[in-house]
Amino acid sequence: MTNLNRQRHLVITSIVLAFAIMISAGIMDATAARNQMLTICHIAGTGIGSTINIPNANDYDSHLQNHLNDHDGACAVAESTDTDGDGISNAFDTCPTDPTNTCKSPQDTTPPIITENTVCSIPGNSGWCRGDATVQWTITDPESTITSKSDCDTTTINYDVANKVLTCSATSSGGTSSISVVINRDAAAPITSPGSQSPPANENGWNNSDVQVTFACTDSLSGVIAPTSSSTVSTEGQNQSVSGQCQDVAGNTSSATFSGINIDETAPITSPGSQSPPANENGWNNSDVQVTFACTDSLSGVIAPTSSSTVSTEGQNQSVSGQCQDKAGNTSSVSYFGINVDKTVPGISTSRTPAANEYGWNNSDVTVLFSCTDDLSGVTSPGTSQTFDEGVNQSASSQCTDKAGNTSDVATVENINIDKKAPSISSSQSPTANEYGWNNSDVTVTYTCTDDSSGVINPLVNVTLSTEGSNQSVTGQCDDKAGNSSTKTDSGINIDKTSPDISSTTMAAYVLGQPVSISCNDSLSGILTCDGQLNTGTAGLNTKTILASDKAGNTSTSNLTFQVNYDLKCGSNNGQFSSPIPNTSYSSGRTVPEKFAVCDYTGNKVSNVVATSMVDGMKATSSGKSNVDNYFRYDDVDQQYVYNMASKGLAIGKHVLTALLDSGQSISSTVSFTK
Repeated sequence: MTNLNRQRHLVITSIVLAFAIMISAGIMDATAARNQMLTICHIAGTGIGSTINIPNANDYDSHLQNHLNDHDGACAVAESTDTDGDGISNAFDTCPTDPTNTCKSPQDTTPPIITENTVCSIPGNSGWCRGDATVQWTITDPESTITSKSDCDTTTINYDVANKVLTCSATSSGGTSSISVVINRDAAAPITSPGSQSPPANENGWNNSDVQVTFACTDSLSGVIAPTSSSTVSTEGQNQSVSGQCQDVAGNTSSATFSGINIDETAPITSPGSQSPPANENGWNNSDVQVTFACTDSLSGVIAPTSSSTVSTEGQNQSVSGQCQDKAGNTSSVSYFGINVDKTVPGISTSRTPAANEYGWNNSDVTVLFSCTDDLSGVTSPGTSQTFDEGVNQSASSQCTDKAGNTSDVATVENINIDKKAPSISSSQSPTANEYGWNNSDVTVTYTCTDDSSGVINPLVNVTLSTEGSNQSVTGQCDDKAGNSSTKTDSGINIDKTSPDISSTTMAAYVLGQPVSISCNDSLSGILTCDGQLNTGTAGLNTKTILASDKAGNTSTSNLTFQVNYDLKCGSNNGQFSSPIPNTSYSSGRTVPEKFAVCDYTGNKVSNVVATSMVDGMKATSSGKSNVDNYFRYDDVDQQYVYNMASKGLAIGKHVLTALLDSGQSISSTVSFTK
């Protein structure tokens, strides 16, 4: 063994012994290994006593390599550039700028990167491929070598399949990664099946409207976009056909044909024929008349070539309609006019003008008219008339003859009663008005009616006035049985049903000691009494009962609820805490004096307020004995309320300091506490 080899052997032996000592001493934990220094020296040559400083186990190999490459016979102190001065040259120092040598060599911590590229020869819809699908994989790792991969070859799917999963996996020193791709291939067209037509053809095989044909769609793989497809035939014709198409989700299509569609939307032609028996020389018939119609249709044909209708009712210039129907169900009609039928003898009718009312009376002259009518041959004279004046149980009679010599029965009009005089009327009021001339309820005026001829309908007529108002009037009317009327008007009626209005002239919230006036109003009869006065001498929520009455006798009671507040803006604090609170930052543990003043409506300071101190909504703690519990005390000298709040125990940060007043009001400020 050469001298150089002996030296290297001794160095390696020394290093091994040093590591053995460290392990046996139990100092090679993760933290100690980074901070432990090993001292190894050459044994041979001039280098005895030189040292190699190995900060940690990770640096051992580089330092040893430095030593093995050292041919000067001395310990490797700094044979070349040593930036951090740790005795290790930069060429072999894993941490050349860190004398503690705590850095670590870079390692591959990430698995390989896998990307896929899928190419479809015939792209479809909704993620489907209608041709072959080829999947290619790309695997990269910039930090280390790919050690293994699985199922990463280029793959072509040339068969129909749904949800085919392809997975590529690769491994490097950084770990294992994998990605998957799902392939859906459907190259087969869906099945289109002819269904049925709507509406169906009638018993003759025809339709008289547009026909919709529905086709059924099925697909066993990607599925159809819609389970049915339809087409509409809107043209007339015989033995027509229509095609329907289906499409699956992948985009494949197919079609089918439905035949034998017969459509006739045109009505047949109906032509008027002739009547039987024919009319006589005067154009009349005295028996039933039958009219025959002809039917034609150029497409589906008619069900029957002729149609007929019969007229059996009496009348002049009557008409009748005939209808034809074709085999498709279309119909048409035409009318035949000028049919005259008379089977009845002439008649007589009576009328009185004006007609009697429901009581059998008239209040004016009455004319009785006898009218002779014959719908066919006519009458010899149109009739006679007679006029009547006042009287009771009057009557008139007459007869008629038509041109055929028929004579009517005697017609008589009886019970002709005429009264032209108006009835008498008088009135009385209930209830009567009070001493002020007012009523506070509905007023009824009773009218008394009399008539010495036809008689009155109602001897008493009541008119009730229910609307409010002054100097109102009502009118009563008396009617006799003949329809004559008399009226009487009663005025000066005053009605007030509304209670007086009670209201404050100010608002619902007042300042302590503020004068408040109460107003009572009545817009109709006027106020008779108004009692009540608000007391604003007590802070907080207050109530007061107010009583008012008007001249009509209506009364009002009002329970007014109102708030009495302190004036928080008196003095210089302007509704906020006084100094030093405006200084919003305090050291933790410091006593914070909370100060404020309140006034009444006149600006005088109020000294009897009950106020409590709160911190973040919780009871505050006082510093010292000047305050009881969390209650403010009143300082007679400064005329303000004071609370010495202890901030000890409060967390560092912002806190809300609040003074709660017995009026329900509060004063708040946000204060920051620091160390």
